[in-house]
Amino acid sequence: MQTEWRESKVNTEKGSMTNREPDKTAWTEELLRDIFTQYNRKYWRGRLPVYRLVIATMPDAMGRCESTRKVITIDVEQHKSDREVRSTLLHEMAHAAASIRGSRGHDPKFFTQLEKLLHLRAPIAIDTPEAGSVRMLANLVPSRFPLLKRKIDHTEARRRKPIEKFIAEHNLPTT
Repeated sequence: MQTEWRESKVNTEKGSMTNREPDKTAWTEELLRDIFTQYNRKYWRGRLPVYRLVIATMPDAMGRCESTRKVITIDVEQHKSDREVRSTLLHEMAHAAASIRGSRGHDPKFFTQLEKLLHLRAPIAIDTPEAGSVRMLANLVPSRFPLLKRKIDHTEARRRKPIEKFIAEHNLPTT
């Protein structure tokens, strides 16, 4: 599916300039199902069971995989871009794949699926949702998942930087 581009005029004090912005896709459950099928073939060789794809508002999450009911729910309105929606779908599909092996949440079986997706260069973003409810990301991922570990450690460094700056600016003690 191609994203359409539209021209938008932005007036500034210095004159006007034109920016190109992508139109966000009108996401439907059918479109999510088609992408699920495509990703299942590409990254899991069609081995994931069929899941029902649901679009719903979820104040506490961007996506959810219910492996016992075979339902993946995505809150498309919380996402800023089509890329984020696709990344969340891949995240939930990784849960689906890990659940086949008895995974419960963000555990090494889930990390194995993320590592596989990163190795295959899947369009998945690694950020704080991959850490689950953990508050500190440093040393969260075992070294046997080098691609995922590098991404999570980078995310932790980005998250930690403004905190350390605030501590230094206010001369606060640390422990």
